[in-house]
Amino acid sequence: TTNGTTKTFNGRVNWSGANTINRTSSAWSHNTNWNRAWYGDGRITINVTAGGSGSRFFSFAGEGSTFSGTLELNTSSVGSGGAPVFNMNQKLPASVFEVRNLWVLANNTAGGLDDAQTITLFNTASRLVLTQPVDNEDLHLVVEAGLVDLAGNDSVVGQLTVGGVPQDPGVYTTATHPGFLTGDGQLTVLGGAPPASAYDTWLTAAGLTPGDPGTAPFENLDGSGVENIIQFALGGNPMDPANNGTSIVFDAGDGVVGDPFVLTIAVREGAVFAGSPTPSADIDGVVYEIEGSLDLVDWSEEVEELTPAFDGNGALSAPAGYELRSFRLSDIQPGDTKGFLRVSVDEVAL
Repeated sequence: TTNGTTKTFNGRVNWSGANTINRTSSAWSHNTNWNRAWYGDGRITINVTAGGSGSRFFSFAGEGSTFSGTLELNTSSVGSGGAPVFNMNQKLPASVFEVRNLWVLANNTAGGLDDAQTITLFNTASRLVLTQPVDNEDLHLVVEAGLVDLAGNDSVVGQLTVGGVPQDPGVYTTATHPGFLTGDGQLTVLGGAPPASAYDTWLTAAGLTPGDPGTAPFENLDGSGVENIIQFALGGNPMDPANNGTSIVFDAGDGVVGDPFVLTIAVREGAVFAGSPTPSADIDGVVYEIEGSLDLVDWSEEVEELTPAFDGNGALSAPAGYELRSFRLSDIQPGDTKGFLRVSVDEVAL
C-alpha cells in the first residue's frame, strides 16, 4: 500500500537461501515499511542504488518474527547528503548483521539485538545507532570502519573488535575511544576476543588472512576445484592445488589383508566416529560422513572403522593436528564385484 511518501508491505515472508531486495530504478522517493513477520534462516541482502533526496527509511515492524539468518545492508546511494536507514522498530532475531557503505542500522526497540551473534560495520560511512541499549553478552561487535552511536545509552556486548584488532574487556566511551564511538553513554565489553576457530587457524598457518577474498569455507582459493572446507577437513593446503588432503583407497595390491579394499583419510585429531550404517564425526566445525555403496546409487551399505588405520605400510602420514582413519564395507561378499566408499564433509556451527 502507498500513503504519501511511504510504501507498506503487508505480507509475511519465509526467507530461506539467498534473497535480495533491490531498489535500483528511479529515485527512491518513498520510505518503506515492512509490517509483518519474517521467518527462516537464509540471507537477506538489501540494495539501494537509485538516488533520492535526503535520507530514506526501511522500517521493520514485523512483530513475532523468528528470522535467524543474516541481514546484509549492502549497496546504498541517496542524494543530498542523506543515508538509507534500517529502522528496527520490532525485534528482528537475526544472528548476523552486516552494515556496508552508507547504511545505518538503528536499534529502536528494547531487546532488538538480544539474539544477534555478530554485527559488523564495514565502511567509513557505516553506522550502528543504539537508540535503545543493547545488553547481549553473546554479541561480537566488529567495527572494520564506521561509527557506533551510543545515543545516550549504556550498552553491553560480549566481544569487541576494531580495525581487525580484538579489544580488551572494559568500559568504552566517546571520550576514551573517539575513533569509533560517538554520542553520550558507554559501551561495556565483557570479554576479550573469541578464540580463533580451527578453520581460521588453518588458514593463518598457510599465510592467509581469514575473511579475505577466497577464504570462505565453500570457496576454492587454490583453483583445484575442491572447496576450502574439504581441504581443511582432510588436512590439505589451501594454497597448493596439488594438495587437497588425504583420501586414498587401498586394496590387496597395496598390502591390505582380509579386506578387498579400505578407505584411509586424514581427519581432525580426536574425531570420534559413530553411527550405522554411515559413521559420522563432528569436530572443529566440520562433520564427516563415511558412506558405502555397491552400485553408486544406494549409499546405505554398512560401513565400519578399521583399527588401527591402514597407512599403506608406512606410505602415509597425517599432518600436524590430524590423524589417519580407515574404513571398510562391513558386509561385502566374495561374489561382489564392485564396492565403493566415499567421505563427505560439511560445515557445522561452533
